[in-house]
Amino acid sequence: MEDDIKQLSSSLKDSLQVTNVKAGTKQGEMPTSVQTLSNAVSSSSDPAQTPSTPSSVGTSTSTQPWLLGTASSPLSVWATSAVNNLSDGPQRNAWDDALNTGTNVRLLVARGERASFQVGVSSQGSVRGLEVAITCSRFNADRSSKSCAIPGTGLNPSCVSLRRIYPPDALVPCAWGARLSMPEEGTVGFWVSIDVPTSQDPGLYQGDLTVAGHVSLLPAKAAVPALRSVADKCSRATSADGPVDLYKALKSVEDEIRRISSQLDHGSRMLLPEVLSVSLEVVDVQIPQCPSFPVLCGLSEEVLENRWQVERNSEEWRTLLCRHFRFMLRYRMCPYFCRWGARGCGMGLVTYTSPFPIGSPMADELLSSPQLCRYVVPFPSDENGAAPLEAEDATAPTHASLKHAQAQPHWAKAMFYLFDEPTTTAEYEKLDLWASRLRETVPKPTVLTTFYCGPKDGTFPEGSWQSLMEVPELLKDSTQVFCVSQWALGEDPSAPRELADTIMHAVGDSGEQWSYVCMGPGSPHPNWHLNMTGGQHRAVAWRAWAEGARGLLYWGANCYDTAAASPCEPITFRRGLPPGDGVLIYPGERYGAGQEPLASVRLERALIGLQDVELLEQHAAKFGRATTVEIMRSRAYSGPRSFTQSWSEMESLRALVARQILA
Repeated sequence: MEDDIKQLSSSLKDSLQVTNVKAGTKQGEMPTSVQTLSNAVSSSSDPAQTPSTPSSVGTSTSTQPWLLGTASSPLSVWATSAVNNLSDGPQRNAWDDALNTGTNVRLLVARGERASFQVGVSSQGSVRGLEVAITCSRFNADRSSKSCAIPGTGLNPSCVSLRRIYPPDALVPCAWGARLSMPEEGTVGFWVSIDVPTSQDPGLYQGDLTVAGHVSLLPAKAAVPALRSVADKCSRATSADGPVDLYKALKSVEDEIRRISSQLDHGSRMLLPEVLSVSLEVVDVQIPQCPSFPVLCGLSEEVLENRWQVERNSEEWRTLLCRHFRFMLRYRMCPYFCRWGARGCGMGLVTYTSPFPIGSPMADELLSSPQLCRYVVPFPSDENGAAPLEAEDATAPTHASLKHAQAQPHWAKAMFYLFDEPTTTAEYEKLDLWASRLRETVPKPTVLTTFYCGPKDGTFPEGSWQSLMEVPELLKDSTQVFCVSQWALGEDPSAPRELADTIMHAVGDSGEQWSYVCMGPGSPHPNWHLNMTGGQHRAVAWRAWAEGARGLLYWGANCYDTAAASPCEPITFRRGLPPGDGVLIYPGERYGAGQEPLASVRLERALIGLQDVELLEQHAAKFGRATTVEIMRSRAYSGPRSFTQSWSEMESLRALVARQILA
């Protein structure tokens, strides 16, 4: 084996000398990497000469490890905020404040909140066999700070989680300390989250994240095929035409030799680790377990049934839906499952939160969840067992089951979502009819209706503002929650107030104004599209709250292409929609992460925005909504085109609001 390697090495030298002469270099000169290769080959061929300590790439006898962050390192490691895009690289991912740098992270968080940031690890050049392992220390109370935390106490390590970011933006759990392979080129992103318990003592906590690199090196035997490949490149280089082609060929050979020589050894080398210091300031403010600002989020029943191949109302079906229900609650969202109604119903919907029949003990338990602030009930069947919105496999509640449900404490959360975006006078009349039938069973129902325009056959021109202002009057007999598209509100700062006044005139205090995003609005407005910035993702909730909405609706979190017949199949976004629209979660099975759904980066950013709103709600309760809105407008959000993308300005608002709540 050693003779084979030496023969190939000699052949490489001869070939390179020929190409050097043809390229204009002096007779006998050869690149340094060839000599390095020769030394590495000799060392790897003789176990007695193999260094016992880690050595740097391309130097067979050095005892110095790579230093991360230096020119000789194959890794670049940096930390950045949760709203920045790691694909921009470390230079464009500055925290834009004095407290945070690429290796120092400082976060402010209330009790009951989640704080998150990102870690980028980038390969410098082509290095095969590169792995990284990230470990986390315990977060201890800072003895030197004037914190309220008891010195020596800390944050439970189980509160800190690590996930790797996979395309398009799925977050896949990683075990601390596990070696994770790196691509030869490019950046790998990690998402770090710290969940602060409601019982956590306020104060400053310090911890470290350590990123260590490992290189798996090639034994001499494994190098032979690679060396033969280089020899072939040398042969082709000697027949190159012209100095340009010759230079490119020679450079390719050099790169390949450098790569082989860096990995020609036994075992692996450990790199000098990079340490990221994390300071977590826990303020003495607690956000409620049950959201004060409701967010309804749809889950496609069709996608779940097709992709997982489960039959409606089966035990496997209910288990699958319950798993998704519990997952969405973690993100302060109230999930509901949906499908289109029977033929002839137009945009009529079958919507429900509980996979169990309304009135059953299992449904009562699920709907009583302390994290659930609103839930959706399907349209009831009539005395003959028929439900106008149901197709086959009807799951509509009966009169008796609804009577039981209305007597439960959880009924205060109940809503009905019967029709999606009516656009004609006939559709408004159909909704009136359904609401009238509903009141025969539920005397005072809470019905939500979404809309983005007035009736196309109405009094005013189609798509006009006057036409939109007709809607509250058209819905006054059927609807209590008027859910308007943020796209339809446009950019006029007076539009939300005018709509609210129109709703008040139509139904009085019994009506609520909500808003929703679906397809639109597009950039530069806030939305949860994949190609938007982290600031836009975070600001969706800001906009709804600042414009006076009492809640928010998002049409779908799992609305991938419905053709897939396995959770392991690739994720395909639906045609005709903006990238990522209707997709906030991914199947764990697709990424080899088990049956649990996976969050997207956008869902995590949505959670951050919703946590912001909880602080704003508490501030408004103490100082008045007008004062809070003014602070918000002056520091972070003044309109759908005018909101900050700066992490430091976002956190400055949070810090000010939190400290004024405590004052």
